[in-house]
Amino acid sequence: MEVGDGKSIHFWFDNWMGNGRLIDIAGAVGTTYLGVRRHPMVSEAVVHGDWSIRGKRSRRFHHLYESILAKEAPSNNKGGDIRMGHNGMDPILDKLLFQTVVYQLWRERNGRCHHQAWTNSDQLRRLIDKAMRNRIFSLKYHHPHKLAGLLQCWLQLNP
Repeated sequence: MEVGDGKSIHFWFDNWMGNGRLIDIAGAVGTTYLGVRRHPMVSEAVVHGDWSIRGKRSRRFHHLYESILAKEAPSNNKGGDIRMGHNGMDPILDKLLFQTVVYQLWRERNGRCHHQAWTNSDQLRRLIDKAMRNRIFSLKYHHPHKLAGLLQCWLQLNP
């Protein structure tokens, strides 16, 4: 994730610093110590081109404070934010994967209830991958279609 103007990246809930979500690092109390509300965008933590956070004297959050100050503050001159690895297919793949996982887990549980052989996690992963590929292959679309690159996206995630 590359911060440009900071208007589309959440300060606490996106991994914009590269070391994880800040809410996971600092916890809920971090919002109080750093003086940044819970749901702002990164651009809202900047005033007149400089970071507007506190916590300089806090021993607990001193490292986090210093690492935020070491990052260049977002500005309108830098253009929009860039989310790497995200494209228009991700939400569609997420929904398909969720449905496939729920179905495969249901089949596994149902098989256990009816005294069939158990499936280990590696077999389950392969079943989910095969079901996803079969579902994507079964989509009938004509060129150009908005789902035309869906299989390529799935294969990039699961080589």
